Amino acid sequence: MNSPDLARGLERLACLVGLAEPMDEVLGRAAQYALTAIRDCDAVSIATLAGGRPVLVAATDPRARAADIAQWELAEGPALATVGHGRITASGALRRELDWPRWASEVVDSGLHSVLVAPLVAAKTLIGTLTVFGQRERVFDPETVMHIQRFARPAAVVIFNLQLIQQLQAQLTRFTDVSGQAASAAVAVSAGSSTWT
Repeated sequence: MNSPDLARGLERLACLVGLAEPMDEVLGRAAQYALTAIRDCDAVSIATLAGGRPVLVAATDPRARAADIAQWELAEGPALATVGHGRITASGALRRELDWPRWASEVVDSGLHSVLVAPLVAAKTLIGTLTVFGQRERVFDPETVMHIQRFARPAAVVIFNLQLIQQLQAQLTRFTDVSGQAASAAVAVSAGSSTWT
């Protein structure tokens, strides 16, 4: 089932590709769009990964950011499970979560009681995680799972494409710098070898 909020969120997400903004700002916008697009979520975090570790985390709420970062510090949590098996990971009752007890305890203390994590996969590569949190227990239903899946696919493509664009821009800048240095050196050598009569 398509919801108007999901459709709007996906449209907004598609517009992020052409932005010439830093990745953290784009991730922040994507997280905001996910917050309004995915049913029943109260907070969202998006983490990009390199070498299986988070590189950048953006969130709609300080609690979501802290919860996402805590997973990596504690070496337990649903995002790590998602990274490990590449599938959606969920818990509707973090207070009773047995797989990640230390992490779940911290998250419950912050007022978040449900979590749903989707892998962000582009070009057959896991590039990050999309995590949604609920303030109530058992808030996420099968439709919410469908919404996070529908949002995660294009979000991964947007992030992947922006990463490629930024890598190409960095390479172009390096090439331009090296070319400029080479041209300056050639001019200096040429000027030094000229003889005046």
